[in-house]
Amino acid sequence: MVRRAWVRGVVGMIVAVALVGGCSRDESPPVTQEGVNDDDPAVWTDDGGAWEGGDVVAVSLPEGFGWYGDDPTAVRDAYLKAAVEEAGFRLLPFVAGDKPLDEQVFTAIDEDAKAMVIGAAAGVGDAGPYLDAMKANGTWIISYGRLLENTAAVDAVVQYGIETIGRLQAETLVQGLEEKKPGGPWTVELFAGEATDPNARLLYEAAMEVLQPLLDEGVLSVGSGTTGFADVATTDWDGKKARIRMKSTLTTSYQGKGPDGVLVPNDGIARSILKACQSAGFDTPVVVGLDAERESVLLVREGAQYATIHTPEALIIDKTVEVVAYALANSALPPTDNSVTNGAKAVARFEVAPLVITQATVDEVFPCSTTDPAAAEMCP
Repeated sequence: MVRRAWVRGVVGMIVAVALVGGCSRDESPPVTQEGVNDDDPAVWTDDGGAWEGGDVVAVSLPEGFGWYGDDPTAVRDAYLKAAVEEAGFRLLPFVAGDKPLDEQVFTAIDEDAKAMVIGAAAGVGDAGPYLDAMKANGTWIISYGRLLENTAAVDAVVQYGIETIGRLQAETLVQGLEEKKPGGPWTVELFAGEATDPNARLLYEAAMEVLQPLLDEGVLSVGSGTTGFADVATTDWDGKKARIRMKSTLTTSYQGKGPDGVLVPNDGIARSILKACQSAGFDTPVVVGLDAERESVLLVREGAQYATIHTPEALIIDKTVEVVAYALANSALPPTDNSVTNGAKAVARFEVAPLVITQATVDEVFPCSTTDPAAAEMCP
């Protein structure tokens, strides 16, 4: 426990010195291997021996929900560990929210991490000064998935851009409408996520960048006339509430024939819209969900749901490791002209391209002929 106690005792000095003029690990007291807490992650190899690999890369991610099988987090972490070690680094893993972020930063500083990847959806919290100290000490800090807000310490964010997803949903919706009724005109309804969620607004506004020109041309129309974000938002992203609104809209705005398509923010609401139309006796509208949830992938296979946007976490992991490897090798981030403001600075953004899953492409991503559990779970 010597090393852990030392870190906790002097972290205040580390922060203070770093904020003034940087800090040097060379001035830290020497610590023997016996001083390391056996509970420290990644200090030991699988066989109990000391790790002899390359630079330490600390990674703090929430539990894995986008993976398949009985333990999604374990599947994700195994992939993460393999990717980091294949790149020649030692993984120092944390679970976001398991301990306060500042405590995880303590450990990362103690382990001389050269980079820290943070996917904490809760934000920086009390860890701001410690991240500043880490940054002043030369550590690369990469935001994973959601952007860390209001800190100048973060160097970059790797994510599926929410605006890109919104535009892709709308483009895929139009593709489905064209297949259903070539040349149009098309009648649609619009649904968005929770009004207080910034991502819901970004998703909707990006989709409308694609749809608004078609509305202006008259090729596309909204049967109910409801288009404002506040009016189409779905409280708590609740599919039941979306279904109730859709049933009401069908009753008041449609006679005999329902909408050709419906813009929806995710798979859960997509399924609710399909159920509402089915129960009202209308034809199945074109809907494009998000998240590639199992129930929706099965509906895509059947042709009931036109498409879903898939954002596999493995692709973010691959891109993140690529960015970290480049930064450590070149003392600079990979070239990019993409950035996003986090309230404190313009942060370099590295976007990962989402996958569009339609009936024509579903077997390419989730082939039922394979024994892969991830694919098998997406099969009837």
